[in-house]
Amino acid sequence: MVPKKEVCLLQERKAFIYKMEKKQEQLEFPLLNKKWIKVKAADILYLEASDKLTLLHFIEEDIPVVKHINLLIGKVESLLDSGQFFRTHKSYILNIVHIQEYGSYPKNDLLINGDKSIPLSRRKKLDFHNAYIAYHSKSTTSNNLLS
Repeated sequence: MVPKKEVCLLQERKAFIYKMEKKQEQLEFPLLNKKWIKVKAADILYLEASDKLTLLHFIEEDIPVVKHINLLIGKVESLLDSGQFFRTHKSYILNIVHIQEYGSYPKNDLLINGDKSIPLSRRKKLDFHNAYIAYHSKSTTSNNLLS
């Protein structure tokens, strides 16, 4: 008989592996030319509102790419994992994975991919800070489960 503590750890490990596989899952978005694009969630840097469209900024084979998505940014936000993506401003959603040099709270903007500065709304600073800490504490805990 397997001890209860080991069963819980195995279940947590399986749940983590499932989540990691799901993160590698590709998301599909409609483009302007009525075609669809598939992008891994992990490759998305950020999304930017542009009138009634959304600009999808992502990495493809180590090259930054921008595509116009035929959806409002609010609709795109509802398709994304709220633990990995955060709406920092009315016009921006960013992938927490790609934030560089966050430092200490509070910040007015966030650096992504080494050169792009994304604005952080005054009203969202505390929520972002908490989401950033929660995301990184989950990834640290998950890494400890795998070892």
